[in-house]
Amino acid sequence: MNKKVVYISIGVITVLLGIFGVEILLQNLKSQSTLSDTKTDKKQFYFYNDSSSGSYFWQNEEPKTKLFYTCETESCEILVNEQQTSSPYFLIRDGKYYLVDYQKKEVLETPIEEQKYRFVEQKENFAYLVKEVADDSSLKTFDIYLYNQNKVIELPEFEKDYKTQLLQIGQNYIIQNEEALGPTTPPVSKDFIYDENFNLISNDYYVYGFDSENNLIVAPEYQLMFGGGSNIQGYSQVKNFLKIDGTGKIVDTLPTPLSMQSFVYANSQTNQIAYYFAVDNDNILKLYDINGNVITSVEEWSDQKSTCIGEHPVYQGGATLTFAIGNGEENAKEYIYFFETNKLTVIQMDYPLCSS
Repeated sequence: MNKKVVYISIGVITVLLGIFGVEILLQNLKSQSTLSDTKTDKKQFYFYNDSSSGSYFWQNEEPKTKLFYTCETESCEILVNEQQTSSPYFLIRDGKYYLVDYQKKEVLETPIEEQKYRFVEQKENFAYLVKEVADDSSLKTFDIYLYNQNKVIELPEFEKDYKTQLLQIGQNYIIQNEEALGPTTPPVSKDFIYDENFNLISNDYYVYGFDSENNLIVAPEYQLMFGGGSNIQGYSQVKNFLKIDGTGKIVDTLPTPLSMQSFVYANSQTNQIAYYFAVDNDNILKLYDINGNVITSVEEWSDQKSTCIGEHPVYQGGATLTFAIGNGEENAKEYIYFFETNKLTVIQMDYPLCSS
């Protein structure tokens, strides 16, 4: 009889343990299901590259790669508009700003302060951290964020109304701060010159362009002088132009003429200076190459004349250079210089040019 009681007790205990075990299993499955549902509710971005095209991609559905980012907020977004880019860097806004470095397979929190900027505009090697936008939709004030250093460069601010622009000239980055008045406004400071890694190397010059060896052409004074319609009336004041290399070291100086009139750029897409017009002590306007060698003499100069580079096609791929000379009142003259034959032709125009 005692054995029967023992067997019954063991059976009851076994049944209870079984029921208890099933309950635990069901709870675990339910918990796992909840975690799974929670995970799938969160947006994920997947990153991969295409070795055949050298491009980097992102998408919402999982590709072969396992490099992904799981969002924490509903407003989570990638700041690259296109899903294909030549850059391995992706910026994500998700409560904070995060950097995806595909090559290093890293996701890093950035030092970008979200409340400090209106928006962030991602470029290939850096991002604009925009504080204010001008009426013409250009960037007015901003800082720079560097992907490869995970670093913010805070740019200087000035009291007067101005616009900031970032230029890549040769191998250097140039920050220019101009009065926000129009398309050809004077600067509010000398240019901030950075090397290719965004290390500040100089704030002592105004940058006018670069030569074929990637040296910057600079001067300690400013003068509006570019190949695109600038009118340098009479004799200009800025003469002392220097060449500095990518580290800020002075490597050469341009010959000092009586008056440096205007630079001629290699094309309209770059700031590479190929030639310049200057008036020497004999009061003759001449065309020089960037090393100071005379290419051709043009005509006698006076206080009333202006060289109008850009009223017509400027520099046609080493074949011709077209420019005009006038005083804003009398009919102007158009010149065409042929590099191959070293011939300079002149055409009398029937209307004035180069008004001051």
